[in-house]
This record gives sequence, structure tokens and C-alpha cells, in this order.
Amino acid sequence: AESFQEARKTLNLRVEDLAQVLNIEAETVVVWEEGRGPHPAAACVVGWLEAGFRPPELSTVQAAAALP
Repeated sequence: AESFQEARKTLNLRVEDLAQVLNIEAETVVVWEEGRGPHPAAACVVGWLEAGFRPPELSTVQAAAALP
């Protein structure tokens, strides 16, 4: 099974980006990636993102991440 961190990286999202999409603190994503494992709902959302679903918020997050 693909890890939560690998999934985030496959989606080209920074920790901060994924935290914003999930409406959580970035530190929570870090904790999940360090071995505690994500909340089942967050894992489901990441699965949807991997499958191609893109909420409108994701475009905003990725555009902001591209700014210098």
C-alpha cells in the first residue's frame, strides 16, 4: 500500500497545501506522515485526489504555492 506521504508527493502537494485542502494544521499532516497514520476520512480524500477528483480549493492552493 502506498503511504500517505508518497500519495501527497505523487499529487505534487506540499504539507501545507494538503493541510489547507483538508482544513487541518500542517503539523497534523506531519504527524500522520511520521507513522501515526491519517484519519480515515483524510486517507479517503487523498484517495479521491489520486483518482482525479479536484475540488475548486485545490486549484487555489496550487496556484498560491507556485507564487515566489
